[in-house]
Amino acid sequence: MCVIIDTNLVSCILSGACPDAYALIKRGLVEGRPYRVRIVFGGRLRREYSKSRKLLLSILELERAGRARLIPDNACDAREAQLKRRGACCSDDEHVIALAQLSGARVLCSDDLALHIDFKDSRLLADPRGSIYRSAQHAPLIKKRCAQS
Repeated sequence: MCVIIDTNLVSCILSGACPDAYALIKRGLVEGRPYRVRIVFGGRLRREYSKSRKLLLSILELERAGRARLIPDNACDAREAQLKRRGACCSDDEHVIALAQLSGARVLCSDDLALHIDFKDSRLLADPRGSIYRSAQHAPLIKKRCAQS
């Protein structure tokens, strides 16, 4: 798996309303080019996605096409609870870190700066470390992380 898209960007990426920086992600998800992008979701992130029927239908369509993978909610929720008990994160997004740990996804699309700090923290995500996709200049991340998944 390659990408986690936080709730604050998923709607605009899938609709194409985000800045051009995210066009590569959308093209990779919808068309599979230039790299076949796959997203992962589960636990609290799935529940956040589910608040919008239109978004949930888009995600389910991607899942049927093999471009999205659901990580079981119970596994995500249990890992999130462990991270909260340990006070491991500086953000309130333990669910995203839990999802990354369980899925192996190491590219994050998010505007949440506190989450960026957690996602790049080697104590939370190591081997490989987490990376943040925020601009078209980050395209090599997609090539590196998605071309092999």
